[in-house]
Amino acid sequence: MRNLLLVIMTVALATPQLAAATPPLERRVDAYLAPLLAERKFSGEVLIARGDHVLLDKGYGLASVELGAPNAPGRKFQVGSVSKPLTAAVVMKLVERGRIVLSDPLSKYVPEYPAGRDITIEQLLTHTSGVPDVNGLPIYKSLGLQHRTPAEIVAAFKDAPLAFPPGSSYAYSNSNYVLLALIIERVTGEAYGEAMQRELFDPLGMRDSGHRGDDSAVIPNMTSGYVRSKAGTLARPAWFDWSVKTGNGSIYSTGQDLFRFVRGYFGGRVIGSRLVDLATTPKSVPPRAPGFEWLSRDIGYGWMLDRNLGRRRVFHIGRSPGYNAALAYYPDDQLTVVVLSNIYVDATLPASEAFAGMVLGAPSQAH
Repeated sequence: MRNLLLVIMTVALATPQLAAATPPLERRVDAYLAPLLAERKFSGEVLIARGDHVLLDKGYGLASVELGAPNAPGRKFQVGSVSKPLTAAVVMKLVERGRIVLSDPLSKYVPEYPAGRDITIEQLLTHTSGVPDVNGLPIYKSLGLQHRTPAEIVAAFKDAPLAFPPGSSYAYSNSNYVLLALIIERVTGEAYGEAMQRELFDPLGMRDSGHRGDDSAVIPNMTSGYVRSKAGTLARPAWFDWSVKTGNGSIYSTGQDLFRFVRGYFGGRVIGSRLVDLATTPKSVPPRAPGFEWLSRDIGYGWMLDRNLGRRRVFHIGRSPGYNAALAYYPDDQLTVVVLSNIYVDATLPASEAFAGMVLGAPSQAH
């Protein structure tokens, strides 16, 4: 296994002739990833683009360890919480049409949620609602043992007490985006996956993206996800039904499709520029709830916002069993960096930061 990974990793550098023909950016990305590949801390796809021009789109490692099938552009990955800015984009499309108002109470759409009169749509988008994270509740594991609709997931956590009064604090909660998925369903009259397809994927030509709503469905070119032991061996994660992550982590996609999303979103082909600015302008940051003091990033609608390499960055990361993802956009440079991995190791965000530094001329450190 180790030898196979090393062969895949080094084939482009096997001879001086091939090395000379490899573009400088690709050589630097290859060199950065080489130790991660050797230690089984990364396997996936890297896409780097400036404006509409793709600078690099390349697969690394194996899409299937069992079959020895290599990763390549076009392979599909679960993107975890990178699903959140996509869900938020559809919510904002409905805001633009007047079907949803950001100051609306949750109870207008989900009357069965007991605290819904005190929670706004904006607070769901910004993780300031106080709704506890379903992923941390005792019932979560059993929820994932069969197919669930957003209404069924909400029913499982609706009676849990709020973590804090709405708007008084910040605590990242996947439940917020389950509720937003349910709101999308009730406003559009379509299942979440169908609404995402019609409102986002089809208009932007994201042909290789979808909601993992039917775990029995065969998805062509889908990668297998793996977890890594401390000893460096790979294993398959425990099985669960992806529908339990509807709205917050159920989307699969490719590097090219996420690039299409970024170009469409920031190019005004999803929502108008006024709402893009609203969604990506830092909101008032309330005190962090216990356990979230480390999170210094600002809050947008479905996005994390900060400065990296001295530049504005709009981004999100994703972690789900077997997968890790990072999607970052530097608006002042029109730089898009997508790093997708089918090994559950937190390597994608630091890698995306290093790759951005390679393009923008800023120093980066090896990880």
